[in-house]
Amino acid sequence: MNTFPASNKDVARVLNKIVILLEAQDASCFRITAYRKAAGCIHRLDESVSGIIREKGKEELISHPNIGESIASLVTEYVKSGTSFLLQRLLGEVSH
Repeated sequence: MNTFPASNKDVARVLNKIVILLEAQDASCFRITAYRKAAGCIHRLDESVSGIIREKGKEELISHPNIGESIASLVTEYVKSGTSFLLQRLLGEVSH
């Protein structure tokens, strides 16, 4: 599997951008909090999130606190491709 060389800081930055965009759209406070907590968790991980996904898979990422299925899928997408569909969609919605 090819992976984008994303650091934990890169992934946390993407999640925090999503938080800002969700806040701008008055999204559910629970959704905003979930992304904020996941960003903090990933930022504090001792292990590389890219390495976790590459070596152990998304399921291992879900085993960490504050990272559920949908956020793990987003992180996996970002690590594999260097982009996030959700982030791009939210950016498009804000610019309109």
